[in-house]
Amino acid sequence: MLEDYDRLIASCRSMNGVNRVHIAFGNTLTPVEVLALSEALFVKGIHDGPTLSGEQSFSARELKEAAREWVDELFQDLRPVGKVDPEPFVRRDIRKNVTLFTDGADAREKALLLAFPGGNHRIMMPIAAFLQNLAAAATDVVVIRDGTRTRYINGIEGLADSIEELADALPALLQVQRYKRVYALGVSAGGLPLLMVALQIGIENIVICGAISPFAPRIERPGATPIADVLRAANANGKPKHIVAVHGADSPEDKQAAADIASCIDAKVVEVSSPNFAVMHNTLHRLHKDGDLPAFLDAHLWRRA
Repeated sequence: MLEDYDRLIASCRSMNGVNRVHIAFGNTLTPVEVLALSEALFVKGIHDGPTLSGEQSFSARELKEAAREWVDELFQDLRPVGKVDPEPFVRRDIRKNVTLFTDGADAREKALLLAFPGGNHRIMMPIAAFLQNLAAAATDVVVIRDGTRTRYINGIEGLADSIEELADALPALLQVQRYKRVYALGVSAGGLPLLMVALQIGIENIVICGAISPFAPRIERPGATPIADVLRAANANGKPKHIVAVHGADSPEDKQAAADIASCIDAKVVEVSSPNFAVMHNTLHRLHKDGDLPAFLDAHLWRRA
């Protein structure tokens, strides 16, 4: 991991490039890897950092300070959950843009969470922070990223050319039949596509956060059925499902989008607020920071409450 870090950082010419590397690592590192990196990155006697070519616009000192600030923040973001040890997820790339996080235990005794992140490839927070809210012994998580950043409208490169084709391809790719239960979570630009895929697959428990309105012009699909009509048709088929559309209390746009979704399909609209902070788009991260995300997932996704 340190070798990969040094190699990528050495290729950067500016701090913007360094920040992009840090974001990419934050989108992939597991809780165990965050702990390991926090104990090693630029620690005397363990890691000296990359050799800079002299073409960079930043100094070795500036790099070290930025790197330690970044990894310390990643580590601190594990703490709100209150667990002593990091959850033992291991990252497995199934294919490009499809990553499984698992502890390797028998899937027959576990649930699978299908997750569609937003355009920044995050579930509203670094993946390690999100995973720390789960139990690795009980749940595998598969993250489907939209590498083309077209809100999944064009499917996933090399796997499917549309949202509908993606829904057809995923059950076999992920071997969903092995799991006791399958759940679905989508955020931001991944919210509506996740909802469509989950409905087509037949997933019953679905949570979408900060999703785009099904009436928004930017999600129009030329030549394809409008997304609002897809939701209305799914609503008419009568199959039982539990759909939750989440918005921040201080985001009028997301609140309207959640209402628009609920006007097309039977969905419960849930507002997230915080006693000390405004809650805009990143609802899940605010819940995490407040220590409330496990209870929120219990109530609205796992439905244990």
